[in-house]
Amino acid sequence: MEHLHDHEEIRFILDGVGYEDVRDFDGSWIRIEIKKGDLIVLPPGMYHRFTLDEDQYLKVSQCTHCHVSGVQSSIMISNIDQAMQRLV
Repeated sequence: MEHLHDHEEIRFILDGVGYEDVRDFDGSWIRIEIKKGDLIVLPPGMYHRFTLDEDQYLKVSQCTHCHVSGVQSSIMISNIDQAMQRLV
């Protein structure tokens, strides 16, 4: 689903393959293949969306700035396994 954040989003791809779509200044979409070993930085305010490849698996380490009650920004680092269940 297309969305944006008011903070920078940094992702390091640990395993798998996927596609990060980012919206250009003219409103067109640019598709970026991301795979193991890649690092992608999405600046604040950039519309983006993500999809998995045909293997339906991606493992990432993600770092984002979190705003807690409008106080000071902190950094959250999380490891995420993204997998889609196949209906059989």
